[in-house]
Amino acid sequence: RGGCASSRPEDFVPRMAKQINLTTIAIGGVAVLGVGYLASKLFSTEESVKDITEEVQNRFLKKHEVEGSVAAFESGEIARINLSRRHLKPEDCRILTSILTRPKVGQRLAILDLSGAEIGVKGTMKLVEALPDLVALKEFRLCDNQLGADGIKTLAASLKGLEHVRTLSLSRNGIGKDGVKELGPSLRSLKNLDTLGLGGNKICAEGAKELSFYIKGLDKLKMINLSYNILGDEGVKCILMVLSSLPNLTTLNLTGVSVSAKGQELIDSSRIAFPRLSIYT
Repeated sequence: RGGCASSRPEDFVPRMAKQINLTTIAIGGVAVLGVGYLASKLFSTEESVKDITEEVQNRFLKKHEVEGSVAAFESGEIARINLSRRHLKPEDCRILTSILTRPKVGQRLAILDLSGAEIGVKGTMKLVEALPDLVALKEFRLCDNQLGADGIKTLAASLKGLEHVRTLSLSRNGIGKDGVKELGPSLRSLKNLDTLGLGGNKICAEGAKELSFYIKGLDKLKMINLSYNILGDEGVKCILMVLSSLPNLTTLNLTGVSVSAKGQELIDSSRIAFPRLSIYT
């Protein structure tokens, strides 16, 4: 149009690049950096999380209907951030990370609920930057977040520092046996953990075997949710074999786990052997 041979973007961009792809341009004796440098400055828009202003952070909280403000979190007036079912994009996770890394927030925040926020692997990569700062965190909910084994791998190392966490909910993230292998070593470090949610995660017998190894000796555990996994007889057996090392366990949720008559016998025997323990099937 207007005399142009083509108006297609794929034709226009290369032609334009040929015209301006200079290493330096001399203007009045002043050397101007080349196009490559200029492009990197023009099109690189992501700033450090430390540069995100409190105004932007408060707008984020208001947009997602979070009770409280940055000032309220820093003062300890509110010690919970609830972003359940908010469908957070990576940019949202970046702003959230900027809030969580504020020193006074990390020192006071007790509950972080991201259930169903669907942050995925990319959002997790942003969030893990903040986890080492959450020294007072007691409840961390990440169920329904499409993490998969890759997301858990990204998350696992950062969990080790959350020594005060009592509740860890990772249900319905499709982590499978590979995710359990990544998560396991971190579980060992959570000495105050009393509630572990891993329901609906496609965990098979091999994954259950891995899990049983890592939860053995976590003597503050009170509840384990393994519902709707594919443990089978062998996986259930692996979990039942570590019950004697979990003296405070009161609830084991195996709802939706398919077992044979032999597997059911093992469960019934455990109910007799551990009368204080409720095993749901």
